[in-house]
Amino acid sequence: MVDKHFIIEPVRQRFLEQRLRSVFESFGFREISTPTIELGGRLDDVFYSNTVFPGSGLIYQCTEYPGNYTFLRPDLTVSIARIVATHFRSLEKPIRLYYISNSFLCDKLQGEKETYHGGAEIIGTYSQEADIELLIMSVEALQKVGLTEFQMDIGHVAFWDIIFKEARFSDEKTAKLKKLLRNKRFNSFTREGDSKDLPKDLREIINNVPFLRGKFEFLNSLTGMLKYEPLSVLLEQITDTCRVLDSYGLGDYFTVDFSVTGDLPYYSGYTFEFYTKDINLLLGSGGRYDKLLGQFGYNCPATGFSVNIGNAIKSLEKYQSITMPGGRPDFFITRDGSSVMTLFRIARELRRKGFLVEIEITGRSLEESLNYARNREIKSVIILGSTNLQEKQILLKNMETGDETIIDFNEFLL
Repeated sequence: MVDKHFIIEPVRQRFLEQRLRSVFESFGFREISTPTIELGGRLDDVFYSNTVFPGSGLIYQCTEYPGNYTFLRPDLTVSIARIVATHFRSLEKPIRLYYISNSFLCDKLQGEKETYHGGAEIIGTYSQEADIELLIMSVEALQKVGLTEFQMDIGHVAFWDIIFKEARFSDEKTAKLKKLLRNKRFNSFTREGDSKDLPKDLREIINNVPFLRGKFEFLNSLTGMLKYEPLSVLLEQITDTCRVLDSYGLGDYFTVDFSVTGDLPYYSGYTFEFYTKDINLLLGSGGRYDKLLGQFGYNCPATGFSVNIGNAIKSLEKYQSITMPGGRPDFFITRDGSSVMTLFRIARELRRKGFLVEIEITGRSLEESLNYARNREIKSVIILGSTNLQEKQILLKNMETGDETIIDFNEFLL
């Protein structure tokens, strides 16, 4: 027995890929493809080190010769950063790139080994407009594939960087606290970060990390932070970004959440994650990563996001409808005594005009053909060779209304 997922899932995946591609290209992004196998890596390379993928899973590697390895790419953003840093430095900025591809990482929690993504990167600008554009495009991408029941949580890495600096935590302690935040271990974060020597306002922030979330108006409750000028500037910037998103009509989708720091430590500014509202399924994530390209010798700012195509399909299957792709035909052509030559000629001419055309090839009777078209929800059926027709006439039947129209063959193809 054939597992239906071998047939259905690739088709649905391609359908979502086409939808994502249409959104990315409508924003002026160009597609990029990166090597599946990263060549010439060493275990101490920044691309593969534990500083890039701490606890995220196991990277698939193969020894070429002593001290050198090849790897299946574990992350598309890092692959693109490496390519831009080594080959695309001279391109005019900003560089807008998108990808629809797979990555390979043995996820210890989810049990997944291969993940399909559709994502986009803006490279070469620090601007707030670039961050806003990606936030907007990510929501439109999810909407385009048919998702409506999702939420976006927005955080900012600099928020905690400023807090830890004001608290005068050591680099070691800061790194430990960031790791606890990434893993959502809030109780451990509070124990590690709390100290009687801290100012009261900083202690309250650290002790209430799970509750630092809400619609952007909640930022007004953090007025105690305004005495720290860097925080004051940051909160004003985040508020401005949220106002733009709200004015764009996305206010119902997003929540500010300062516990969102990104699942990978290369993030340096805004970070955001998309979840289904009820089952908490991660649909995608993204953020700013201004220092990542510098690890490949090219100091250049960047921001990006990706959609987990597999999880998007799961969400659509469980809670919403997913349209089966493949293109419902515009016309179904059947014949009743007409020549095969005429059948294929009409089909060819219609396809040349851009129509999707399916023809009867199984020997069904006319009634059976009409039932087939009705079940396939094909709106227009062309009937050839009916006794009521002259040699160069066709019968066009509207399957929704039942109306029938006799049309001259050549006139129909004009």
